Amino acid sequence: MDGVLRVLAEQNTSLYQLSKNLYAKPLYIGSFPIKTEEELEKLEGIITDEKKNEMAASVQGLIKNGGFEKNMDCIFSTELILDTNLDGKQGKKRLLNYKKIMGVLYGAVEKDGINEKAFLHALRTGLRRVKNRHFKNICVNKKALSEQNE
Repeated sequence: MDGVLRVLAEQNTSLYQLSKNLYAKPLYIGSFPIKTEEELEKLEGIITDEKKNEMAASVQGLIKNGGFEKNMDCIFSTELILDTNLDGKQGKKRLLNYKKIMGVLYGAVEKDGINEKAFLHALRTGLRRVKNRHFKNICVNKKALSEQNE
């Protein structure tokens, strides 16, 4: 009987450790979504090689339901996305200047077998989706408001 209790206690401990490791809250999950350019610069400054993998795991946790392109607003706020783009065209802030943040994002999707070219395409598509969704919501709200006024 003591042997059975000992084995059950060991299994219970093992299951607890396994569940703790599998469902642990990623360390940097609170850093996202990045809301302002100041937060973007601050995050760029604190990323080191040691923190890069942990941050990539946090991003993976944010994007695992639906993929990278569809969850861009979990990484960057809509306001920040509207003020930036990848290449810095049209007087907007250039996201590719933040090499460490781009490295973290690439590290998060690289595990899914995506190369750098596909990553940049997915990033552009994700940013465009958020912008389109934002402007569509504005248009729908204006139409609803004008219908109410009539």
